[in-house]
Amino acid sequence: MTPLMLDVNALLALGWVEHEAHARVVERLSRPVTWATCSITQLGFIRISSTNGVFSHTPTPAQAQAALSALCSDKKHRYMSEQPSVQDCDFSSLTGPRQTTDAYLLAVAQHHGMHLLTLDRRLANAFPDGPLELVPG
Repeated sequence: MTPLMLDVNALLALGWVEHEAHARVVERLSRPVTWATCSITQLGFIRISSTNGVFSHTPTPAQAQAALSALCSDKKHRYMSEQPSVQDCDFSSLTGPRQTTDAYLLAVAQHHGMHLLTLDRRLANAFPDGPLELVPG
């Protein structure tokens, strides 16, 4: 089974029970599969988790970091420290600047022989042949 790198939204869904896609992401990762994060997805998790109004309880950045550490202690988790150059990204299918980080994460996943697990249908549509998996739902 192809390893999965979680984008920020998939990581948030995994980490917080009240996220609307929590059960779907947990179900997807319950199959025997290695899953990964990188510095961008981890920073995104901490930033969004500690933003007022995103969830009913707003953790501090340190509390969000602790929650992230608990997630990453999973034996199936891998941290992708090696990242490709931004010059290696394919931005040709993007419709705007808000998708640049997603395109880069797709390049990181591809660099490591993984699929990017995402909740973002627009990203899946922008890269229909890309190494990504859209969480059903």
